[in-house]
Amino acid sequence: MNNLSDLIRRIKICLITFILFLGTTSPLLAQVSCHRPSGWHVSEQTFKCPLGGKEFTAFAFGTHSVMGRRLDWKPISSAQFPRPLPVCPDNGFIMYKTTFTQEEIQADNEIFKTPAYQSLLKENSPYFLFSYLLKQRKQKADHWYLILQASWETEGCAPELNKKYLEMAIEKLLSSLKKDKSFSENWWSKQLLIANLYRRTGKFDLALSYLDRLPNDKLPAGEYLGKLKEKISQFAQKSDMSPQSSRD
Repeated sequence: MNNLSDLIRRIKICLITFILFLGTTSPLLAQVSCHRPSGWHVSEQTFKCPLGGKEFTAFAFGTHSVMGRRLDWKPISSAQFPRPLPVCPDNGFIMYKTTFTQEEIQADNEIFKTPAYQSLLKENSPYFLFSYLLKQRKQKADHWYLILQASWETEGCAPELNKKYLEMAIEKLLSSLKKDKSFSENWWSKQLLIANLYRRTGKFDLALSYLDRLPNDKLPAGEYLGKLKEKISQFAQKSDMSPQSSRD
């Protein structure tokens, strides 16, 4: 019996050591993404890292179709959006496009190798990391949309991180609209998105009050935006925070 207990103890120590080893040497294993294989639509493919040249496998889109989108703008599709961003397991290099110049690789690596990035890598999704990269490069981008995609990316397996990204998307959307008084269709679409994201985070009263403050007399012509506004309001009144289609 003592020999059996000792064996079990040794196995536990080995397992713990192995898990700790993975967590400290392989960022990709600790990276957060809910992408899963789905037939021809999403499958594992082999990529070659631009930095170092090592091959690795990651999810990629195959054939797929889009049948509309949800109230949070996520496409309704046979594939799980957003389009996966492969991340090199050895160094955290984000393959946000197919080819890179040596200058781009070197410049990006200056950011990827920092302790700050490596720390973020272990607890965040690829689209959040891509947003971080662009900020460090001081490159203009719709960061609210990248973070919104990070929320899609973490839906289904990381609820706390998903909620954090939804809240971040709201904050960045509000900031992006501070100087916009156009009342254009784009302005309205973003305002309704904010209200819907409040609903998705369970802040139903805030979603409803936000909708009430929007100037109905400045709605663009057509029924579509008005119907979206009413739909978001109805789900908020029902305390329904689930994803919903924008279609009837």
